[in-house]
Amino acid sequence: MAQPVGHWPMTPLAIIQARMGSTRLPGKVMLRLGGKPVLQHVIERTRRAVERVVVAIPDTAENDVLDELCGRLSVYVTRGSELDVLARFQKAVREHPCDYVIRVTADCPLVEPVILRLIMAEMEYGSLSYCNMTWHKRVVPDGVGAEAIRAEALIDPFVEFTDEDREHVTPWCYRGHLMPAPVLDRWIVCPPQGGPPVTSWTVAWPSAPVAYRRHYRLTLDTWDDYAHLCMLWALLSKGGEAPATLDVLRWLDEHPQAVRINERRSPLLGVERG
Repeated sequence: MAQPVGHWPMTPLAIIQARMGSTRLPGKVMLRLGGKPVLQHVIERTRRAVERVVVAIPDTAENDVLDELCGRLSVYVTRGSELDVLARFQKAVREHPCDYVIRVTADCPLVEPVILRLIMAEMEYGSLSYCNMTWHKRVVPDGVGAEAIRAEALIDPFVEFTDEDREHVTPWCYRGHLMPAPVLDRWIVCPPQGGPPVTSWTVAWPSAPVAYRRHYRLTLDTWDDYAHLCMLWALLSKGGEAPATLDVLRWLDEHPQAVRINERRSPLLGVERG
């Protein structure tokens, strides 16, 4: 199992959602980069920040190959509905109790451990209910960040989850009227969708370190994305390992023509990831 990466007052759990049945690029999480499946890169990079990692996959035979890979890597697996991704997360939380969940998608082989640790710090010391450091607010490149949510909220029986929530897990966290909180980059949702009035439901889109603030696409949704990532691995990887994120960003800054390989693709393509 992964080695501890430091003591945290609260217990985080990283849940990586993965499946073989992507409509745009079937089997994408098992495509190889530097000799390793994409999912393996995601697991290894997530483990550099979070000790407890679970991969949530559908319970269909098509996804047995993901279960087998996780077994070889000694990673816990939770299996459930292919269409109800939220139910998979809820099941994982019940099987692996935690204080909050860090949601990672399996098509992000360059998910950044530094960003994950920043999210953990925000959740623990910022008294947050939900934290988002992804491309949604142009905080970091698409495919580098993640989001986190209090575990108790994820399984709250009072919350009325919609079909959108069940597919994308977290939209309900920031649906509703957002009111500025006293602290910069924080907002109070009044109230969360569904449940009883909550006065302490605070969400945040904290700013990432300047070195990470880019608009590049570093996720895997299309063959163009795969070609882009293969190029980055060929140029910057050492021994097949995922290249350092900051090295990738510096290289792309210096070679803007390379960004055009997949820049025509809208970030909205990235929402189907589990």
